[in-house]
Amino acid sequence: MELVLILFFTGGIIVAATLWRYHRTAGYIRLQKRMEDSFDTLDLDLSGKTEYTDCVSHTWVNENVIRTPHGRLGRYLQEFLMDKTLFAMMGIGIALTLSILIVVVFFMASLIAFGPAVIMFLVGALVIMGPGEAKISEMLLAKVSELEFSQLNHEDYVYVSLAVRTIGRWLRISGLVGISFIVISPIGEDLPATLALLFVTISNTLLFDPALVANDLWFPLAFFYVISMSVLLIYVIPKIIIAALRRIRIRNRNQSDTQYG
Repeated sequence: MELVLILFFTGGIIVAATLWRYHRTAGYIRLQKRMEDSFDTLDLDLSGKTEYTDCVSHTWVNENVIRTPHGRLGRYLQEFLMDKTLFAMMGIGIALTLSILIVVVFFMASLIAFGPAVIMFLVGALVIMGPGEAKISEMLLAKVSELEFSQLNHEDYVYVSLAVRTIGRWLRISGLVGISFIVISPIGEDLPATLALLFVTISNTLLFDPALVANDLWFPLAFFYVISMSVLLIYVIPKIIIAALRRIRIRNRNQSDTQYG
């Protein structure tokens, strides 16, 4: 019963945060509509592939995103990746492998010490905070909204439109997650065991069982397999999926623009 209430409560908070963010985004949508009515935007490329530089939005992005200075650790990692790519990739693989083990240990320890509540609250907090792309879009829109409308031009419309689209996409995702939490809350008591079993099964099937077989043949082979598979599962495959989804979304948007434009 406790987990049922936690799922319902966390889902309610996510939905409430989504609605609050949507209410704030409504002002940005009105700004976008005003710019659309005031400027000639028909010939602008809204796919994000064309860089427009003659606007205050580009200046803000250039100063706050592109030219953000790296710290000493960031500069060291960049130089290390350029000078010693092979060793850097091996190091990343080892770090990812250790991260998987740490996540598993933390997951199990959290379940033992605090129960599944801490996991649900952590997931809820991450969903509410949102990804970095959405945060940057909100910061850009907040800055543009503070300016006098006379300071903006038709090229700012591209940045505003892309930012509103990014936030709208995240609002749909967070709303779906929040509603899903509420919907599955009645069966919440069985959820931790199911997720743990699924996570362990996938880890054993794709990572640890093949590594044990490779270890019987040659230890370096097992070591290389764990590193390679960790990079593949955590970085390469998600990146390929995200890129494919982005291409599908852009193609559908271009088809829609062609149909109604």
